[in-house]
Amino acid sequence: MYPLTEDTFVSYNKHRIQKLLTWEVPVVGRIIMHIDMNSYFASVEQQANPHLRGKPIGVGGPNDGRTVVAAASIEAKRRGVKSAMSIYEARKICPDIIFVQGDYHKYACVTDRIVRIFRRYSPVMEIFSIDEVFLDVTDTLATYRSAVKSAYEIKRAIKKEVGEWLTCSVGIAPNKLMAKLASNMKKPDGLVVVMKKDIPKLLNKIELDDLCGIGRRTKKNLLSLGIDTVAKLGAVPVERLVDKFGKWGYLLHHMGRGEDESPVVPYYEIPEPKSMGHSYTLPRDTNDPDVIFSTLLRLSEQVGRRMRAERFLGRIVHAVIRTSEFSSMGRQKALKRYVDDGYEIYKVAGKIIESFHYRGAVRLVGVSVSGLVQDYYQLSFLPEDRRRERLLSVLDRVNDKYGEFTVGRASLMKSKVNKGVSGMGANRAMSRSHRNEDRRMPEI
Repeated sequence: MYPLTEDTFVSYNKHRIQKLLTWEVPVVGRIIMHIDMNSYFASVEQQANPHLRGKPIGVGGPNDGRTVVAAASIEAKRRGVKSAMSIYEARKICPDIIFVQGDYHKYACVTDRIVRIFRRYSPVMEIFSIDEVFLDVTDTLATYRSAVKSAYEIKRAIKKEVGEWLTCSVGIAPNKLMAKLASNMKKPDGLVVVMKKDIPKLLNKIELDDLCGIGRRTKKNLLSLGIDTVAKLGAVPVERLVDKFGKWGYLLHHMGRGEDESPVVPYYEIPEPKSMGHSYTLPRDTNDPDVIFSTLLRLSEQVGRRMRAERFLGRIVHAVIRTSEFSSMGRQKALKRYVDDGYEIYKVAGKIIESFHYRGAVRLVGVSVSGLVQDYYQLSFLPEDRRRERLLSVLDRVNDKYGEFTVGRASLMKSKVNKGVSGMGANRAMSRSHRNEDRRMPEI
């Protein structure tokens, strides 16, 4: 990202925002708002615990040195701590950093409360991740002046209704690509407006990977073609990009011009998941089959519970392991019938892992189920199947009420999976909760 000095676009934009607040401008096209919560997990923890406020904190998994920083507070970021950095690296840069074990359910509940505020301004809302959303406010706000005023109202409402320690950065633009870019231009607690006529000027100031969708590998491939700026990306013949990237080349061509016709997809139109799975990095590398397979069983039971909770069945089981040498092996097996029982999933996944020929200790274990169908019930007249279904129903009700694995298989006691931060199913969790308007949100 280019430096935010006084002669940059952001400084120019401050004047534009002040001007927009004084007059109404009819809009031709769309007005898209991207709202990104700042240092979200860390800010939620600081809101919940006043003793953490103003201090460098990192949110991650168990504080055992094997996990990474899932989120860093604003104070930690100023000291050089970044997401995905190892705990060891973070402590080396910032010796007084405080690590907090993440609580995904807490963050999801807080997100629900924040999203309720967003929905006051537009029903067309896309939950892009647990801490950011797109709003199409073309019909509800109609002018850039109204959008800017609403952005300030949203900021105030979050502080007043959810927590004074929570801030967000807002980008307003004619499309999603530019709105997301704008929200990243000034953090924390920023507001940047990009109008259609501003786009060429802005594209001349940014790096290729500042655009959402261009990662390290894509940037490397573009550089190999001599495309080192966004302006060059927009000017290169689209045929050349298609030859290199296939259909993706058309999208890159439009991105280089700041064009994006993709709609804001409301949360109630989010497609059903194609798979459900969990993986876990073991506390220490191990060759002990008891630890490996009991961990696999626990993960399989978690997958089964998620599937039953959302009324899914699946018939393709995929298992994966990663060794201490960071070599990964995975394989899948298609079943003749659909399943949602964690133990049935485990038996298939276990056979897959037993078939692997690997050297070294195991570092990570994972399992997932795909080929999903929803609300598809297979009637069985076998007594053992009927008993199993009743037992699973009872176990789910007990664990829903008293907590995960309050009741479980005795073999699970050989493995203890620590709670950590996981983004799995964030959009699904949000979409489910919004279908229930009267769901009560816990205070923090």
